[in-house]
Amino acid sequence: MNIWDKIEACKDTLTPKELEIYELVQKDPYSFSTNSSMEIASKYKVSQSAISRFCQKAGFSGFADFRLSMTGGYIANLPPSNKSSIQLQEDTDDCAHLMCDNVMRTRQALPDELLDSLVMRILNATNIYASGYGSSMCTAQTFSFCLTVLGSPCHMLFASQEMETLHILKNTDVVFLFSIANPSHRDFLSLVTDLPPEKRPYIILVSGIAKHPLRHKVSEVVTLHMPSAWNHTLLPITTIQFTFAQLVADRLTQLRQNIKEN
Repeated sequence: MNIWDKIEACKDTLTPKELEIYELVQKDPYSFSTNSSMEIASKYKVSQSAISRFCQKAGFSGFADFRLSMTGGYIANLPPSNKSSIQLQEDTDDCAHLMCDNVMRTRQALPDELLDSLVMRILNATNIYASGYGSSMCTAQTFSFCLTVLGSPCHMLFASQEMETLHILKNTDVVFLFSIANPSHRDFLSLVTDLPPEKRPYIILVSGIAKHPLRHKVSEVVTLHMPSAWNHTLLPITTIQFTFAQLVADRLTQLRQNIKEN
């Protein structure tokens, strides 16, 4: 029994407050796969206890267990109500076609001027950092690995290290924050804002939506092409972020080669 079957099976046992959580999961599965219960409670003005009770009635030990099952974003994990909307796409597309389309659309969202600007930031930075929460952390790690292999060491900025890193940041450093839509980096950015100018790094938010809640707290926002909902793709939503990492790495290789030749 997959997660959506479990959710449907417990529906008749839910209280009004728990039914509210049920409807939120149907509406916004991505948030329930990447956010903490505290973040969800704050975002939707619901109680953490209601979230916990809902998860337990659905057959999970708690929210952490529930969130783990939500992670991924594959078509097999879509709620039944959303599956019919992609039937036509399943008839004409397969994973390979969607991957090609993803690369092309992400490339369109990253014109040459923007890619060159990002790469020059990387080449001129004293230190480079990458950070992400939930599924975006995987992208941050991939991005960090790609840059390091290409000779531009990029340090992973984990949540547990943010306070320590604040003491060594400089205004010549660049920080890449990967966040599709959620304000997970809010506390870190608030602390960065309080730093003196000489210690305030250039922060690039790689987002999936134009109106990201943290867009006013960073130096630059890169908005990628993202599907409006999971039911528009057979791929995990982080595939678009991984494509960004690869395109930047490829551009870095090209510019380095051009500099070497000239």
